[in-house]
Amino acid sequence: MKKIILAGFLLLTTLGVSAQAKVEGVIRDTASYRNLPFVSVSIIAQQDSLLVGFTRTSDKGKFLFENMQPGKYILLASLNKYVDYVSVFTLVEGETKNFGEVPFTQRAQLLRSVVIKDQRMVRMKGDTLSFLADSFNVRKGAVVEDLLKVLPGMQVDKNGEITVMGEKVQKVLVNGEEFFGTDPTVATRNLQATVVEEVEVFDQKSDQAEFTGFDDGEEVKTINLKLKKDKSQGFFGKVEAGADVADRWNNQAMVNWFEGKRQISVYGLMNSVGQTGLGWQDNMTYGSGGNRRMFGGGQDDTQIISSFFEDEDDNGFGGGGRGASNPGINKTWKGGARYANKLDEGKHEVSANYSHGRTMQELEQRAYTENVLPTFTSLRDDTTNSKNINNVHNLSGRYEWNIDSQTSMVYRLSGRLQFREYFEEQNTNNRTDADVPLSVNNSSIDRQTTTSRVTNEVTLNRKLGKKGRTFSLSGSHTYNRKNGEGFLLSSNSFRSNGGQVNQLLDQRKMDNSDANSVVGTISYTEPLSENVLLRIGYGISSDKADLSTITQDTVGFGMGIYNRQIDSLSNQFDMNILRNSGLVELMYNKKKVNLRLGTSVAYSTFNQQDLIRNQSYNYSRLNVFPSLRLKFKFSQFKTLDINYSGSTTNPTAEQLQPIIDNTSPLSITIGNPDLKIGYRQNLRINYFTFQALSGRGIWAGAFLQNAFNPVGVERTFDLSGRTVNRYTNLGTNYVASSWVGGMVRLNNNGWDVRTTVSGSYSDMPAIVNGIESRNKSTNVTVNPSLNFNNEKIMSFVFEPNFSYTNTVNNVGVTRTISYFSFTPTLGVSYYLPKDFELGTDLDYDFRPAVDPYPDNFNRFIWDAYLSKRILPKKNLELRFQVWDLLNQNQGYNRTSSNNYNSETYYNTLKRYWMVGAVWNFFSGPLAESRANSNKSSWGGHQRRERR
Repeated sequence: MKKIILAGFLLLTTLGVSAQAKVEGVIRDTASYRNLPFVSVSIIAQQDSLLVGFTRTSDKGKFLFENMQPGKYILLASLNKYVDYVSVFTLVEGETKNFGEVPFTQRAQLLRSVVIKDQRMVRMKGDTLSFLADSFNVRKGAVVEDLLKVLPGMQVDKNGEITVMGEKVQKVLVNGEEFFGTDPTVATRNLQATVVEEVEVFDQKSDQAEFTGFDDGEEVKTINLKLKKDKSQGFFGKVEAGADVADRWNNQAMVNWFEGKRQISVYGLMNSVGQTGLGWQDNMTYGSGGNRRMFGGGQDDTQIISSFFEDEDDNGFGGGGRGASNPGINKTWKGGARYANKLDEGKHEVSANYSHGRTMQELEQRAYTENVLPTFTSLRDDTTNSKNINNVHNLSGRYEWNIDSQTSMVYRLSGRLQFREYFEEQNTNNRTDADVPLSVNNSSIDRQTTTSRVTNEVTLNRKLGKKGRTFSLSGSHTYNRKNGEGFLLSSNSFRSNGGQVNQLLDQRKMDNSDANSVVGTISYTEPLSENVLLRIGYGISSDKADLSTITQDTVGFGMGIYNRQIDSLSNQFDMNILRNSGLVELMYNKKKVNLRLGTSVAYSTFNQQDLIRNQSYNYSRLNVFPSLRLKFKFSQFKTLDINYSGSTTNPTAEQLQPIIDNTSPLSITIGNPDLKIGYRQNLRINYFTFQALSGRGIWAGAFLQNAFNPVGVERTFDLSGRTVNRYTNLGTNYVASSWVGGMVRLNNNGWDVRTTVSGSYSDMPAIVNGIESRNKSTNVTVNPSLNFNNEKIMSFVFEPNFSYTNTVNNVGVTRTISYFSFTPTLGVSYYLPKDFELGTDLDYDFRPAVDPYPDNFNRFIWDAYLSKRILPKKNLELRFQVWDLLNQNQGYNRTSSNNYNSETYYNTLKRYWMVGAVWNFFSGPLAESRANSNKSSWGGHQRRERR
């Protein structure tokens, strides 16, 4: 009987196996008539684009998939320099699907009679979306930015800002390493597309999150450019020069030397067209000091003192565009160097970045502001002329020592030294809405400031044998220093007690502050089961600071002799903050569900000594930081991500100090030592689904925030035309935003449509003349885009963008502002015979007249260029370009917040032309690939930002 049962079981098993289907075939070159080995062959489910099977052809060109389930599939075969082969098929139970000889055609010999579709290779590797660069058609000579524009789900605007599935990309890495700090355009506009093998998109976590597996809120949307090993060797780079007969010039150069694991890059830039190239918002290297936040999120105690040393306002020197994107006339000089290497088979990894830059901005600005008050409305006219010179040195470095397979040590260095010179002349007139004069101010500010910051951090990581069991120890030290001297000369006239009061101020303000911050953390993770991981941690920090700003005038001593100290305008504080924090987190992880739940608690004691007024402020605070992240991965290309976090918010050092800031004499600001802590909650939801082969995708998201007891400003306006701003705790505020977008490829000829619809709503509290008020603002933006890209014919981008704005100020009386704005753009580049290229960009901006804005705003900007490639390898481009042919460019902005409604006009670059050349050089394998020239960074579709 047992033998009969066993035989029956074996028979059933055999029948079950025989019922499985098979897929087989041979890949054959259509030109050489030989079978091709090592061809990548994939089988993908039609329903959700899920990768079902993967193999490579044998040395005889054969491929075989066994034990396949019945269903509808896509066969995809690809090999470099060959056109991808795609076939849709259906498997039935027990069938052997034999494709026979699969024709494989070289791209260079592609014949129209061969029916093969060049499909775009998109893969999902874990949480990383990967694009195979050679599967996307870009024109020879394209830079990385041109490649990104044709990738599904990606959009690149005229300033080089990148969005993926509706989310802004904040970093671009090269081979997993930072490339000249945090400005993405350095890599995207200077590296050639031909050297890129893959473009990876992911949320980069901090080093500690990567090690422990626990997210710590430090995620940054990141693109990583994986370079081809056989193409990124040797020298390559570009040199660009351009000028006109006036004072317009644009020169830059980048040289890269890659050899094995060693990478050396040098970069230089100088121009007078408003391009910075490297971002001035180049903050500390990502991860350099992530643990200095200790355990928790939001604006924690460690920022109370550090906020005092934040970099001086860069006044808009953050963009890579020109014209209306940067107010004023700007000149830039900048250079930098980068070194990265892996030694002793990766046991030692080192990287370093240094940059130095100088920018000079000359700004002329006119602003008209309406102040809506409970009992009357005042109007203010401002005229400002300023000159802002910034010199910034940035240095960052990272060294990782992989001591053994279980232990590693990471050292990070980050430093910044900034010199700023600022000069401003301002004239302000306040009047009633019936044109009755209230006050007049004429002032000048002359200020020089030096700020410096150095951070050193060491982290030790150890795996403790069992999978998931880890131990981490970290310590860091940050030193901040600020020195400055400024002069305020102001003439004020205002009404008081029925008469006219004239006031003259001649003051000197001196900053001399420093601070030290020491942080230590310890973290331990323990697997509780196969799918559950526990993390516990403890941290301690000590912040000590001497914050000093002394204001003096000449009263009683004579002009230019600043010997009288004004205590009400001066501060000298010793601050000490001691913080202890603890953390408990749980993570549950399965194939389709990932859940992280935890909280951290911090207890802080404050001691603040006011040395001028001989007062002491001592208090303690308890901060709580709950967090939750839930991620559903329905399939390889369909995910839902939910994030919640809560955090206490603390006042800054400036807000806590009870001194008067009279930089603007008719609008003074007063600190408040009695400020309370607030609490803020954030909820973010992201969803995206993508069909890789068809190029169709949908993405959507929402963000919600409320803040209890936030720190704001209580404003008091009087009939003399003066304003007193005092920091205070306000009522609850609310912020909400959402977005939904999608793309669809219209055909396989290069046409696609992309659309993003986004909306935002805010409800913000305010106190004006003792009356609590609300400011409610709604904005809806629609950004459709029609795109065409054919590397042999043309590229075409049309974006008929428009938005709706509605703002309601309620301060006892209600002011409603509602209007539509229209900002379409068009960019076309024609690829002509004989290596000529002709292109044009059209930008239009319309905002209608609506009370209190009396005039329509119209701006139509037309740019055009003509270029020619020469030399045997076509790697030298000659170019003639004209910006703003109609000479209509002007700076303009509208702002509505709290009880303010303001419009601003400012100077910016108008029509100019430029003749220039771009030379791309390369050696080694890259030269052998006959790469052509790059597009110029001052041509094509890098147009000015709409404002």
